Amino acid sequence: MRGDRFFLTVVLAAVVSACAWAQSPIDILRKSIDARRSTLASLIQSQSLVPTSEERILMKIELDGKGRIRRTMLQPLRFQGQVMIDDGKSILAFAPDAKELRVMSTAIRPLSSSFRIEQISKNYRLSSRKVDPIAGRATILITCRPAHRGMPWRRISVDQKTSLPLRIVSTLDGKATTLLDTLSFDEPKSMPESLFRAPQASEVKIIRLAGPTRVQSEEEAAERLNFRPWVPKGLPMGFAAEAMEVNSSGLAIRLTDGFHSVTLYQWDANAKTPGFGGLSDSDSFVSRGLRMAVIGDVADSIIQRLIENLRKESLNL
Repeated sequence: MRGDRFFLTVVLAAVVSACAWAQSPIDILRKSIDARRSTLASLIQSQSLVPTSEERILMKIELDGKGRIRRTMLQPLRFQGQVMIDDGKSILAFAPDAKELRVMSTAIRPLSSSFRIEQISKNYRLSSRKVDPIAGRATILITCRPAHRGMPWRRISVDQKTSLPLRIVSTLDGKATTLLDTLSFDEPKSMPESLFRAPQASEVKIIRLAGPTRVQSEEEAAERLNFRPWVPKGLPMGFAAEAMEVNSSGLAIRLTDGFHSVTLYQWDANAKTPGFGGLSDSDSFVSRGLRMAVIGDVADSIIQRLIENLRKESLNL
């Protein structure tokens, strides 16, 4: 009987692995985008502090399989002990040294994976193959070759069982940068509820941050702002507008090519108040009465190309 059960277990594992491998690269990526919300796991991962920087953050990531995520910073020292919890309703960021708990509503959830998958399909040529295990996990490597010159290659190693990304490497101009790497991967049977509650400490200062409001059009944005915003139509390198968000500072237009995220900030050029996040004049440019800034997780060469395109398009209106 034990032998039969063992044989059945091996066969089922082989079937699961074969099914995972039979999926197309784009299907694997589609699952990987949402995998953190549906996986019960505890990982130690290292990721770039800024994609263009050599400095890295080491963190423990705990996923409860119900959509809740806890991130605990381990390194560098200045971030050690900081905790960020996304419980599906709010994002809680706790800094133990400062004894501050920042709370931001997540009324604006990330958009569905459909838009990003559509952009990836347009902008990248995908291939996949099995590779050596990462953190003891069977892995599929998806190679993403950009269709547009000047954009990085991306290689994503995905866990065959859970679809979680285990390693992401970006290569631009022959230089490879590891954006994400997994050092350990455990699958506990459950997660304590206390992990996903606000950390308890005496004399904690609670800071509540107002979240932005998502709008569907320039007209709706204009009704909420004291200026007329502008949404660019012809963006280079496969970028497209994913969403628009309004807050007290102005308008944030979220751009993506599927993998990379860039935000175009706009505010009244004549406003006396500072722009988004205290962006200075040197960080921005003015066109048609709007002050704009472009910030993102991409190389400076890509930012500059986007800015040049935005200048030209806005002047031709």
